[in-house]
Amino acid sequence: MRGHHAESLRYGQQALAVARRVGVPRTLAWALGEVASALNSHRRFDESRRGFEEAVALARGMGDTVLMVTLLNNLAVANGGAGDLDAAERSYSEALALARVHSGRLLVIFLLNDLIR
Repeated sequence: MRGHHAESLRYGQQALAVARRVGVPRTLAWALGEVASALNSHRRFDESRRGFEEAVALARGMGDTVLMVTLLNNLAVANGGAGDLDAAERSYSEALALARVHSGRLLVIFLLNDLIR
């Protein structure tokens, strides 16, 4: 919901509550990422980082490389917003390395495009 940050956060939190009840790891990781992205939009970077970190752990546990790359990239944004540029570099470097090895050119292009913005 681009531009509708309050609604996005509210709907994301509702989806997260359902995902926690259902307990499907991929759905939970996705919902955590949605809420964390909305928190980024509100400049609530510490909360956002915690959500992305939980989501990355779930994606890592499932071996879902594409989801992990996306979440790590967004975690890098949250880390940078929080002023932790070392953590941002680590998150982004891991995302880029995973994309190069496991996910092909399109995901690498996505990450590089995101970096130059």
